[in-house]
Amino acid sequence: MARALVTEEQRNSIELQDLSPVLREVATGKQNWIYTYCDRAPIGEVMYQDFIHYNQVAMGQQDTFMFSAELRKEGILSLTQAFQVVAMTLENFKLEQSEQYGEEAKSRVIRMLDKIMNMVEPREGVYEFDASPYLEGTEHFKNANSEYAYIDSMTWVVSSLLSAFRLHINDICPLDQERMDRAVRIYQYCINFLIKSFIDGGENISKFTSGWNYTKKCSVPSGYFTFAVSEVMIDILSTFNNVIRSADIDLVQQEIDDRLKAVASADEIAAKKQQVAMNYAQEDQHIHSDTPVYVREKQLFALLNENKAVYDRQSLYRQLEAAVKKAANNLWALTKNHLSDSFFASDMKTRVPEDVIEQSVQSDALFNTIFVINTLVNAGLDEDMEDEINYYTLNGSQEYEDALAEYDNIRDTLRISYDNVYQFYLKLEKKKKSYKVNEYNLSFDEEFKGLEDQVKDLRKARIRVFSLMPLLVKTKTTLGEFVIRYPQYDMQLYLENILNFRCVRTKYGMADDYYWTWERDGYSSSSNYYFVSALNDFYSYYEEYEQAVSQNAVENKDARENVQRAYLEELEQSDGIIGKLRAEQQKKEHEIQDLQEQLKTLEAQHAVLREAYDNDPLRKAMTDMICAVVREQILSVSSIGGLLTGLSEQLTASAKEKVARKAEDMSNAGWYKASVEAADPDVQAFEEGLRKFGVALLSERLMEMLLADRRNQESAEAAYTETAESATRDIDQAIRLFVSPYTKGVPSDYVRTEGYKGLPAIIQNENMKNKKQNN
Repeated sequence: MARALVTEEQRNSIELQDLSPVLREVATGKQNWIYTYCDRAPIGEVMYQDFIHYNQVAMGQQDTFMFSAELRKEGILSLTQAFQVVAMTLENFKLEQSEQYGEEAKSRVIRMLDKIMNMVEPREGVYEFDASPYLEGTEHFKNANSEYAYIDSMTWVVSSLLSAFRLHINDICPLDQERMDRAVRIYQYCINFLIKSFIDGGENISKFTSGWNYTKKCSVPSGYFTFAVSEVMIDILSTFNNVIRSADIDLVQQEIDDRLKAVASADEIAAKKQQVAMNYAQEDQHIHSDTPVYVREKQLFALLNENKAVYDRQSLYRQLEAAVKKAANNLWALTKNHLSDSFFASDMKTRVPEDVIEQSVQSDALFNTIFVINTLVNAGLDEDMEDEINYYTLNGSQEYEDALAEYDNIRDTLRISYDNVYQFYLKLEKKKKSYKVNEYNLSFDEEFKGLEDQVKDLRKARIRVFSLMPLLVKTKTTLGEFVIRYPQYDMQLYLENILNFRCVRTKYGMADDYYWTWERDGYSSSSNYYFVSALNDFYSYYEEYEQAVSQNAVENKDARENVQRAYLEELEQSDGIIGKLRAEQQKKEHEIQDLQEQLKTLEAQHAVLREAYDNDPLRKAMTDMICAVVREQILSVSSIGGLLTGLSEQLTASAKEKVARKAEDMSNAGWYKASVEAADPDVQAFEEGLRKFGVALLSERLMEMLLADRRNQESAEAAYTETAESATRDIDQAIRLFVSPYTKGVPSDYVRTEGYKGLPAIIQNENMKNKKQNN
């Protein structure tokens, strides 16, 4: 077992037995219906300790971080991803308060930051963003000055710099002036590069035309790289949230002026602007513009944006935001009609059916859909629509209803689409097919003149970005933070997913302990980052929506009832647990009703067929004929052996003669001859089968006659048993041959199972056809 974060005394003091063992590690109690979890701090300590130890053992040296268990090398990607994990434990898991690891982690952050900046800026004014450790020893997308820098490395570098800035702003790990100047210079270069690398497809929304790809010279956007840049956008908002939110009110009030100046008086406009200011002030009570943290945040934001105002169209922030929103609007226009029930190919237009995914060797359809969801959330399209609703409300515009419908649509679509991806992933996992969708690998299809050799090598490279589970967990927590915004029943399940995927440490081939590093099926620095980030997001969600409620649960009846009602409503949604069970129950009830109706129909058909079988004149004629032959043999042969021999020799000739004679008196004259001719060249097999068929039909009468001679009772029983078993084995063949001329087009399964019973109806239909033709 992994090291426990909660004492045995704490765990035993409350009822936690309904939790899985992995959840009991971090659960500390339960207030009625909501679980409580241990503080972030001990988790931060064990994560940091295991992460550093795991990489030191693997790499054999300090401050060196491998990319994956398969590729034990360090490059710009593995280093930046490792840096953000260490920075996150300091920033969000209170590691700076740890007596054992706090100072050590702060020193490590500075060393790692210097290493990153030295790697991407080996000398002032020269920038290198390669694809290491994927591609090393070449100039593949390395020299940014040649406009072929690798975008993915650049996004990880920017996010790392933003992590360092947050540590500086919050006075956890302050940067000296030299480091700050250098970090700002690299940041500005990267953001400018990302802005200029934006693939702008204009107003064409019938194709995926707006976004990012490998580098500046690419012509077709990629879902992954567009998602990666949108993640940078979220990191900027997270770092400078107070400054940006404070500036929002100025932007909103300016837009009120622009929109209402032609339709409202100055007093009316002033009143509406005051109303907006009050709304924002109520939402942002946590912002205190006179604190040292806020001052450092504002100063740094101004420095990064060359002292331009937050919403100045020429500021780096505003330019990047506009590009991300344009890409997101393009994706929403392409996918909104089918996002809630479909998965998409890389063109973000072609829908990929579930059966195609199951039959494929590997598919990125689930990843592409998740990229769309995250890009839309990161770009804040739902918030833009919410602002539109507010403007129309203030103005009394009739467009309010359309804006509200679109707002509800995008929020519902995002939530349902995610659940669709997650449920299909679980379905594949149960079938042991999740490996088909679990790994995302980059592919390259651009043509760069003058770089044919590099492009050729890049197309051969298998660039594994990450696996699906950490991205699913992170997406769920992101939706919880930005879209759903209320307690959710299944968040506990996602915490369990996070904890269950920790790396397993083995001893003598047996599972011995767990590292608090990810993931279980093979370490990957990117997956590790996304799992740690998802765990952080879970705690942010928990502290925002559950912890306060759980602390007041006993005293606050209204809060308890509100959360219970929210849980129940989510469970009863069409995609919730109760909703799905209810739908499944209704489906089963309909299936049972259909089966009952089918049973009634089959019973009626069976009664008709049974009556036809019992009254079939041909069957009775055959039985009488064979009975006569058998009786004749019994009277004329004294021994059992002679009886069977005589029956075998005489029955064929007698059968032909008697059936032919009997057929002359029946309405279906000529039927037997037609059957024999149609069976040719299997006449002999048909006749042999008929003899055994006749013996089987007369089993009861034959047994009664044979046993009449008590002196030969024992031998009679043995002879009968052998003969009856042989007849039974060949009865199917006799039936098929016997009815073959009249069963053309009839399914073979029906003939085999129903056989002779359906023959009278078939013969009757044939006779009706013959009469019509004669008439």
